Amino acid sequence: MASEDGVEHGPVEDGASLLKADERAKSRESDLEDASDREDTWYKIGRETPVKAGCVGTIMILSIGLPTLVYLIAFSGMGYGEEVFTHTRQSNEGGWELAESFGPTSLGGFLATMVIVALVVMYLLDAEIWTDTIAVRVRRLLLVFIALMFITAVILLAAEYPYGPLCLLLIGIPILQVVIHRVIMKIDPRWLGAAFPTGFRDYLLLLPEPLILIATITLASWLGWVIEGDNEWSKERKSDYAEDLDCDDNQDCLGGFLLWISPLLCAAVLYFYAAFAFTFRPGRKQSELKILGAVMLLVILSLWVASSLAGVSEGLTAGIFFFALAALVAVGITSALLTEGGLEALLAEMKEKGEKAVSGVHPDWLRALFVLTAGPLVIAFFPISYLNQRLRKCSCLPCTKYVEKGSDEWKLRLTHEFHQRLERARQWNWTSVLRKVVWLGIAYQILVVVVSKFTVLFLAWLNTAIEDWSLGAIVGITMAVGLILFLLPPVPGAPIYVTAGILITASGRDSMGDAGAVCFAIMISLATKLIACYLQQVGIGGTIGSYVWIRQICMVNTPMIKCFRLILEEGCLTLSKVGILIGGPDWPTSVLCGILKIPLVQTQIGTLPAIILIAPCTMTGAFYYYSGEYPDEQWGTLAVIAGLIGGGVQTGSLVIATFYVDKVLRERRDEVDAIADDEEVKAADERGVALNNKREEVAHWSRLQTDDYKWMRRLLYFSAYSMIFACYVVTVLPTHCFRTFDLTDSVDEKLHGAAWSVTGDSGITKPLGNAVLVLLILSSVGLWYFKHVTDQLARAEIGKSVSPEDAESKKEPRFDKYIEEGVIDDEF
Repeated sequence: MASEDGVEHGPVEDGASLLKADERAKSRESDLEDASDREDTWYKIGRETPVKAGCVGTIMILSIGLPTLVYLIAFSGMGYGEEVFTHTRQSNEGGWELAESFGPTSLGGFLATMVIVALVVMYLLDAEIWTDTIAVRVRRLLLVFIALMFITAVILLAAEYPYGPLCLLLIGIPILQVVIHRVIMKIDPRWLGAAFPTGFRDYLLLLPEPLILIATITLASWLGWVIEGDNEWSKERKSDYAEDLDCDDNQDCLGGFLLWISPLLCAAVLYFYAAFAFTFRPGRKQSELKILGAVMLLVILSLWVASSLAGVSEGLTAGIFFFALAALVAVGITSALLTEGGLEALLAEMKEKGEKAVSGVHPDWLRALFVLTAGPLVIAFFPISYLNQRLRKCSCLPCTKYVEKGSDEWKLRLTHEFHQRLERARQWNWTSVLRKVVWLGIAYQILVVVVSKFTVLFLAWLNTAIEDWSLGAIVGITMAVGLILFLLPPVPGAPIYVTAGILITASGRDSMGDAGAVCFAIMISLATKLIACYLQQVGIGGTIGSYVWIRQICMVNTPMIKCFRLILEEGCLTLSKVGILIGGPDWPTSVLCGILKIPLVQTQIGTLPAIILIAPCTMTGAFYYYSGEYPDEQWGTLAVIAGLIGGGVQTGSLVIATFYVDKVLRERRDEVDAIADDEEVKAADERGVALNNKREEVAHWSRLQTDDYKWMRRLLYFSAYSMIFACYVVTVLPTHCFRTFDLTDSVDEKLHGAAWSVTGDSGITKPLGNAVLVLLILSSVGLWYFKHVTDQLARAEIGKSVSPEDAESKKEPRFDKYIEEGVIDDEF
C-alpha cells in the first residue's frame, strides 16, 4: 500500500494493535530490568568495572574491619580489654582535680557532664536554626568536638558501664559508612562508573558481603581463642576477672563477662547490619519507616526475651537489651539519612503513618507511654526553655532567634515552640493519662522485677532445696512447680527449662549417663510445656472463655485476633502457626487458643516444635551444672552459647509470628473482615462504652480541679509520680537496687543466707530496691483506691439519671457488674 508521497508502507495497524505491541515491549524491558536487578550486585560491578569494584571493596572491608579490630583489641578479652578496664577504673577512682571541683568524681563523668552542658548551650543559642555559612561550619565543628568528648567519656566509663563500647561500635559503624560515602563522592562522583547509580542507598547495597566477611572472621577468631587458648568461661575465669577488675564481693562481674563474650556480640552486630543492608537489595526494597518500626518492635521483644533469660546470666540479659536499644538508635540514624528530606521527612512520615497504625489504640496510652519514659526530661527542660527565651528577648546575641518586642511571642516566659507543646498537653484528659501511666509502670515492673528477680530467686531456692532428692521426686516437683508457674501470665518458660536442666541432669546422670540425663530433662521440659498448654487452653481458655468479659479482654472482635484465628486454624503445620505457638508468651497464647476454640490436637502438634527453644534452654541449665562439677573444662562456655541460642530462637520465633500476622493482615484482609463479630462481645462493648463515658465524665481532669475533689487529684499525682520514679530508678540504677543472682547461685552464699530482708543488708534487694518495692505497692494501692472512688461516683451519677423502677429492672448481677467495670477501664 502506497502513501500519497508514493512510498510504499506495510499494512496499517490499528490503535489497539499498536497499544498491545507497546505493552509487550514494555513488559520485555521490565523483565530484562528485573533479571538485571536479580543478578548479584558485586558480580555486575566486578564484570563491568573490576578496578573500581576492587577499590570499593577494599575500602568497605577496611572501614568495617579496622573499627572492629580496634574494638576487639581495646575492649575484649582477646586483646587488652582487661588492662583498659583496669586502667580506666583506676583513673576514675583517682579522679581529676578539675572534675572533682565541678562535682563528678571521675574524668569520664566529668566529660559526660560536659557533653550535656555543651548540648544545652547550643540549644540556648538556637544552633539548630543557624543558616549563615560560617555559623553552620561552627555548628559542625562543635558537634564533632562534642562527639569526641562523648566517645572519650564512654571509654573512660567502660569499667562502670561495660556495654558502652559495644553500643558505641553499633552506632558508630553506620555513621562511619556515611562519612566514607561522602568522601568517595567528593573524590569521584561516578565511583562505580557511568552505568551504576552512586547514592548512599546504592552504597548500602554493597555492604552485606563485607559485613558478613568481617563478622565470620571475628566469630572464627573468638571460637579459636576460646577452644585452643584455654579461655573457656569457667568459675576460675569469672573469679579472675572479678579480682582483676575489682568487682564487688559475691557479685557477678558484668565487665568480665562482656570482655569474654564481646567478640561474639561484635560478630552479632555485624551480622545484624548485613541483614539490615540486605533488605535494600533489588526485589527486597523496604521503606525506611517500616524497617525502623520493625527494629522498634525488636526492642520490645528483646525486653521480653531478656526477662525470660534473666536466670541464665545477668550479663546475657543486659547484653541483649542494650544491643537492641543501640540497634534502634543506629537504624534510626541510617533511616533518617536514607529518607529523602532527612530526619524531618522521616518524622513527618512517622506521624502520618503512625496515626493509621495505632488507630485502634486509645491515644491516652501513647501519651502515658511518653509521660512514663520522657516525663522527667520534660520537667528538666522547663528552666532550659526559660533561659532560651530570656536570651531571645535580650537581643544581645545575634545567633539567637529574633523575637519582636511587644509581640505575642515576646510576652511568653517559655519559648514559643515549647509553649505550643505545653498548650496541646493541657488539652489532655490527665485523669486518663496518669491512670494509664501507673498501669504501664506496673507492667514494666512485673517484667523487670517480678519475672527477672523473684521468679529466678524462687527457682534457685528450689534447686538448693531438692537437689538431694530422688530422681522421681525431683521430676514430680519440677513438673508441678513448672505447671504452677506456667499458669501465671507474666512468667516465661525459659527459667523453668533451665531449672529442669540443672535438677534432672544432676539427679539422673548416675543412672542414665550424661547424655541420657540431658535428653531426659529435655523431654520432661517438653512434656511440662505440652501439659501446661493443655491446662491453659482447656482449663482456662475453654472454661472461662464462655464469659463475655474474658472475650472482651482478649478483644476477639479486633482484626489482630481474627488474624490469629486464621493462622491458628490452618490445617497443616505452617511456619506462621509454629511462630505464634512457640514464640508468643505461653499463657496468653494458649488461653487465646481455648477462647477461639482452636482444636486441641492442632495446638499440641503445633507446639511440638517448641523443642527447638526448650532444648537450648534446658542444655544451658545442664551445662551450668557441669561447669560447677568440672570447672576446668568448657562447660561454662557451652552454657553461655546455649543461652544465646535459646534467646535467638525465642526472638526469631517472635519475629516470625509478627511478620506473618502483618502479612495476613495485608494479603488476606477480606478473609479477616469476613469473620463474623461476636455479638455478645459487641453488645457488651457498646454498653461498656456508654458506661465508661460516664465514668470518664465524673472523673474528668477538669472536675478534679475543684476543691471537693482536689484530694483525688493529689492521690493520682502521687501514684503516677511514685511509679515514674520507681521505673527510672530500676532502669538507670539496677545494680544499686538488686543484687545479681542466677539460677545456679546459692541463697546462703550469694545473698548472705536470706532471700530478702527489710533493711536490704542481705537478700536479693538492696535498700534502694526495697524503696522501689514500697513505691510500687503504694502506687498500685493508690490507683486501686482512685478507681474504687470513681466507680462509686459513676454509679451514683447513673442512679440519678434513671427512676428507681427502671434501675431495678435493669439491675445486673453483681459479678457481671464488676466484670463490665473491669473492662470499661480499658486497662488491659
